[in-house]
Amino acid sequence: MTQLIVPTNSADKLKIARSILAIEDNGTPFTIVNVKADGSLREYRAMTNVKAGLKGGTSTTKDKANLLSIFDTTVEQYRAVNLDTLVLFSFGGNDYLFTDRQTADTIKDLTVSSALSTSAHLVETALKVILKSISK
Repeated sequence: MTQLIVPTNSADKLKIARSILAIEDNGTPFTIVNVKADGSLREYRAMTNVKAGLKGGTSTTKDKANLLSIFDTTVEQYRAVNLDTLVLFSFGGNDYLFTDRQTADTIKDLTVSSALSTSAHLVETALKVILKSISK
């Protein structure tokens, strides 16, 4: 099942992303796609709460709410994923597509950027139509 998520702002996006993680993360690898600083998309096959190979130092992401510490199972290294630029979470058959315009505008691939922006617009329009319809 795919769910479209249209957060209204960065704080909303972080809250929603962390809520999804709390519900869906069951210790098995999942997929994260986010936008890198250069505008390209980056896919991670990730796990959270992995302790293997840690040397006992202090966390560099602990006080940064927008960063999610993951273990990238593809390269077997720890990474910090910026949830502000999150595009997709995929847990088994449950996909969560974040269609906020702020993130879409940072994507270099115009086809992908346009698709996300259009999705956000369609969801916002559908919501307005439905709310107007039920308020009559």
